[in-house]
Amino acid sequence: MFKLLVPTSGRQWFLLVFTTTLLVCALVVPGVFLLFVNPWENIKPALLLAVCLSVPVVGVLYGLLAKMAEMGFALQKMAVTDQLTGLPNRAAFYTAALADPPLMGPHLVLMLDIDHFKQVNDTHGHLIGDECLFLVARHLERYVRPVDQVCRYGGEEFAVVLRDQDPSLIHEMSMRVAEGWTFDASIGRITLTFSIGIASWTPDQRFEEALQNADTALYRAKEMGRARAAVYDEPVPADAIAMQAG
Repeated sequence: MFKLLVPTSGRQWFLLVFTTTLLVCALVVPGVFLLFVNPWENIKPALLLAVCLSVPVVGVLYGLLAKMAEMGFALQKMAVTDQLTGLPNRAAFYTAALADPPLMGPHLVLMLDIDHFKQVNDTHGHLIGDECLFLVARHLERYVRPVDQVCRYGGEEFAVVLRDQDPSLIHEMSMRVAEGWTFDASIGRITLTFSIGIASWTPDQRFEEALQNADTALYRAKEMGRARAAVYDEPVPADAIAMQAG
């Protein structure tokens, strides 16, 4: 309740000052007028009038601030959320990942790309393609834990950070995922396969480097025929890392 009353923008502060001024006027001016006319006889009516006038003003003030705070929270959420899938966007993904980097052992970074997604859009239309992205996002959420991160990285690509997981187990699970998920879409059942790149994010690595390694493994999975997962095991050239960071 009290959180809603805290202004979070210049417009909300202006509204707070303006409505507070109205409240003070509603409380003070009528009472001062009555007391000025006849202070001893009108003290009780002045107080009663001030109370009666303050109740609706306070109600309007609280309602306006609560509505503006609600809109502010909604805008804040929109700034960190992919509007199509409801997953965190890339900026929020980076922030969450960097807030909990690997300290003792490595984390795992996965890059997933829906195979031949353009054919889905060309065959069924972009609305069905959007629906497929939404369904993929819901499935990915079921695979990750609260301590992990998943986001729509861009287009038909998704990124995941898994913490303290067995790499061999994740590779085996990723292979099963890559072979295909079947979704109950509005036009019927659709099966999508995935190319997945897996890389370790070690304590001595920058997050951007781990993402680049996972992306390299992703393209290797595509080169091997798609519908599979590949693990990064080669260093990335320094110039490639610099281009990705820029």
